[in-house]
Amino acid sequence: MKALIIGAGMIGETHARVAKAMDMPLALCDSVRERVEEVGDAFGIAERYTDFREAVMKSGAEAAVICSPNHLHEQHAVFAMEHGLHVLCEKPMAATAGQAGNMLRASRQTGRRLMIGYIVRTYDALEKVQQLLRGGGLGRVASVRCVLATPETLDVAKTRYRLQYETGGGIIYDYTHELDYCGYLFGRAAEVFGYCDLLLKGEHTVDDNAELLIRYQSGVTLMLHMDYIQRAGRGACGRSFEIVCESGFLSCDFKTVTVDWYHGGREAHSFPLDWDASFTKQMKTFIALCGGADAAHASGEDGLSAIELADALYRAVCTGQPQKL
Repeated sequence: MKALIIGAGMIGETHARVAKAMDMPLALCDSVRERVEEVGDAFGIAERYTDFREAVMKSGAEAAVICSPNHLHEQHAVFAMEHGLHVLCEKPMAATAGQAGNMLRASRQTGRRLMIGYIVRTYDALEKVQQLLRGGGLGRVASVRCVLATPETLDVAKTRYRLQYETGGGIIYDYTHELDYCGYLFGRAAEVFGYCDLLLKGEHTVDDNAELLIRYQSGVTLMLHMDYIQRAGRGACGRSFEIVCESGFLSCDFKTVTVDWYHGGREAHSFPLDWDASFTKQMKTFIALCGGADAAHASGEDGLSAIELADALYRAVCTGQPQKL
């Protein structure tokens, strides 16, 4: 399957490296000529464009991998689907719920597959957590404490779109990863509340830390901390959670999964995080979808749900009132 990568920033470079290792035919597009040339030269991608419309219409690609800034996802994805390409779109699905809805409608109307790049869903650690929770041995989930610390995201980014609300949306939108995988584990949200702030004032104007509370329809309560501040070590995004259950306690830092039983038993599983292996797994799932398979994936509906949840959280922040979904 030939893929067109739209966006040659850090995440576009990752997709290019992985797809090239899989021997996929590639075309590359970015509005900045220097980035196209740099990434194209690095991975031997000869077919290069600076206009996404020209790229979609002339490349002969069967699928587009959307890696552009968040506010451009809608126009890139909709145009690609309307011209016959399946779409793997990086998170968040779009900058607003309205844009995400337009993408979902385009997928339904054209019959093109739309997958959202929530890479955390491919992690072996998350799969193990899901197995343990569904196995029943831990009993009903009562509450969850989740922490994300990722200043490295701003450090290594090649573009600065995350630094303004109009193009990045702030940490809650940029890291809807957390909203997606918690929804994957615990179901649909019922009510939310939260606070967020800008502490490290500089060139960016968006919030860089948030304290959020989500109550799910299942009765699970989630306390979620997110920030661009804590230094977890370069290249090591701090991402962990603790789950309190009726019959045990589960902790996960996405490199190890450990279950502690209150009666004294202990079970541990270690899953070293392999970035390229996760993206390879995601790409294989996308290829299977494009071929008509019914593979488990983050759908357009999932992407829209995450944006709607982020919208509700920001309404709670702005009004100081809990928001029901």
